[in-house]
Amino acid sequence: MFRTHLLDGAKERPNFAGHYRFVGWGCGSACAAGAFIDVETGEIHPPPKPAVGKGWDRWIFAGGIIDGLYIEIRPDSRLVITRQQSEDSASQDLRYYEWSGTNFRLLTTVREKKPSGR
Repeated sequence: MFRTHLLDGAKERPNFAGHYRFVGWGCGSACAAGAFIDVETGEIHPPPKPAVGKGWDRWIFAGGIIDGLYIEIRPDSRLVITRQQSEDSASQDLRYYEWSGTNFRLLTTVREKKPSGR
């Protein structure tokens, strides 16, 4: 289903943890999905998320109306930060994950108030 995104992304330079490339795509008006590709081996990993999903759901990592980026990564870091609207809709959750080389480990979650007027 995401073959074009993944094939095109695998041709790009790494943008995460040395030799991985994050490729993202939209999945609705307030939804973000993506995958991490090991550009050396071609292995594909789902993004970090609070719960494990199956099928299409395993690629979704953020949803809701949020401020700022859905995901933050760096080429030289194993840290991933995701943003998702909280249940109360007046704030958003920032989730901090560490990549181990095989999976993501949740380090902490921080609830952040949204600016008023939005």
